[in-house]
Amino acid sequence: MEGRKTKVLIGIVTAQAKDYCFDVFCRSLARLTYPADILFVDNSEDPEHVKKIQKRYPAIHMRTGHNLIEIMANCNEYLQKKAMDEQYTHLLSLESDIIIRNDSIDYMLSFKKPVIGLPYFIGHSFLSFLMQFDCETFGYQRNVFPMNGIMSFHEFDGEPKRAIQIGLGCLLIRRDVLARVKFKIDPRYTQYHMDSSLHLQLQEMNIPVYLAQEYVLTHYNTSWSKVKNK
Repeated sequence: MEGRKTKVLIGIVTAQAKDYCFDVFCRSLARLTYPADILFVDNSEDPEHVKKIQKRYPAIHMRTGHNLIEIMANCNEYLQKKAMDEQYTHLLSLESDIIIRNDSIDYMLSFKKPVIGLPYFIGHSFLSFLMQFDCETFGYQRNVFPMNGIMSFHEFDGEPKRAIQIGLGCLLIRRDVLARVKFKIDPRYTQYHMDSSLHLQLQEMNIPVYLAQEYVLTHYNTSWSKVKNK
């Protein structure tokens, strides 16, 4: 395992819409065994909402952008800049509806990978699938698609696996990689979410992304289709 000189910032972009799981999420943070710093960036429409978070953890309010995708990109860019300016060795992007395990940071650091994440399900009921995407190439056409649950679990053996796209839900990014990527939406990839844009950058730079496959995190997700002003 990497020594305690490793300095990790847990960056959490959240909003009032995630209040339904705020308490259980905070309890998971309190159980972490690794002494990481934590910062919430609250992009709620109500600027007063951040005060609720500040009663438990450091938090700021930030809501700049024309739509929610742009607002979230700006929030993540703020966390990136903070990690770089304050000499953090890693930024852990953690969504506020994903329940991290107490040893998750220690576990991911132990593999010493440039970018590594933990799996979780997205979607609802029988339509849910692991946030793990594979890739096939047919001539000049490149297709990225989600692996179904059965395919994914067949690969679970405790060892990290190379992945194409695993989202930003629980993604640990090393400082040297953080210095090279951009969290803003790339004009070439406006049809994608910000996490897809980030992973496409990593592919173009030949920076490998790994998925640690020993356990799956709990995800209290809501439907993106119901979100207004995307």
